[in-house]
Amino acid sequence: MKKLSLLTMLLSICSFGQIQVYESVKPTKIGNIQDYSTIQKIDDIYTICFDDIKFTKIKSSKCFAFREVDNDFENLYNLIIKGFQEKKEQTINLNLPNDLVDLRFVKNMGIISFQFITTAKNTQITGFSPYYTKKQIDKLFGKSAK
Repeated sequence: MKKLSLLTMLLSICSFGQIQVYESVKPTKIGNIQDYSTIQKIDDIYTICFDDIKFTKIKSSKCFAFREVDNDFENLYNLIIKGFQEKKEQTINLNLPNDLVDLRFVKNMGIISFQFITTAKNTQITGFSPYYTKKQIDKLFGKSAK
């Protein structure tokens, strides 16, 4: 009976060997636009999330993330600001590790607006952010409006 109890105890310990407790890390909020777009950072990973405007009846959020390498976060911001300054319709395609991201600039009534379009590589699901003004991009990226 002692052997059976010992065997049962060993099996129960082994069956939980894959479970590990870890401390969660609170993300640092970089910026947000109301409750529909945010940028957060955990360690060296930036995550950009937005409400997908493809759906009008349901709320669906899309996110893409990238690791901070060679000042990528600042480079992304500068690339978007440059698109506003060029004042022309264009799409810039980015290839991230898990996502394809298009930076779309459109002109409507003489005003340039910007939109993220993301496609997850593993699912091929595409999401469309709301259109942003330069002032909103400054706020989203945690910059003061210039």
